[in-house]
Amino acid sequence: HQELIRDGETGVLFKAGSALALADAVDGLLGRKGQWATLRQAGRNYVENERNWAVSAANYQVPFRALTENAPEATA
Repeated sequence: HQELIRDGETGVLFKAGSALALADAVDGLLGRKGQWATLRQAGRNYVENERNWAVSAANYQVPFRALTENAPEATA
């Protein structure tokens, strides 16, 4: 989920499929309880402001416009 999480800022990343990496990530979080509120708020802000439908759809406007403007006319 590297496109969704900024490691240490909006969440914590760990190697997929590795129980040891997951355990290390959880252990690291447990050792930094004072940062939980900041991490949680940063993650929420990121999702609300960057990963919403309006922003996501806007990212496709330029490539879709380029595809449709250069497409040949359809004939029936």
